[in-house]
Amino acid sequence: MPLWLVFHPEGTFPTPEAKQTLAAALTSYYTSAGLPAFYVIVNFITLPATNIFIGGQNAPPERPFIRFMADHIAVHFGDDQARKERATTRLEELIKPHVADKGYDWEFSIDETPRELWKINGFTPPPCKFYSFSVMKKGRGWLTVFTGQGRARRRRSGLTITGRRSGSVEGVDVRSQFDPQYE
Repeated sequence: MPLWLVFHPEGTFPTPEAKQTLAAALTSYYTSAGLPAFYVIVNFITLPATNIFIGGQNAPPERPFIRFMADHIAVHFGDDQARKERATTRLEELIKPHVADKGYDWEFSIDETPRELWKINGFTPPPCKFYSFSVMKKGRGWLTVFTGQGRARRRRSGLTITGRRSGSVEGVDVRSQFDPQYE
């Protein structure tokens, strides 16, 4: 999951449409790389201008300051410097029209949280190589994952697995991941 926090002063993203457009731009980066859209979370945190300080001084109202913080959990860049450069360049291109082109000052950073510290509704998401994320979907309390081994469903009330067989891929036991009766 990428989690984006957008700290901004009042008036910089004044309408739901302005927020939606930026959130859609950020989401497009991840979906183009194969992550499901529901993994991408963008939270807008509006702050009074009097609560934003740069170098001990309030940011000038004519030049608002926007701070973006992203936390990558589902997929990490690792030590690949070229990949990091491509990612930050592309994200900068996606963010720029929403801030720099409007005369705002801004910055962003990306942290990488270990996957072992991540859960979705109490469910430990599978490793990225385990499932084809392009066919994952979420809706109305369901998390459905289609695998080569069958279809796994996660419901509010519990977990079930359906399909041809159960087994283990890359050390993940499908039965214990999706069906409490096997735990």
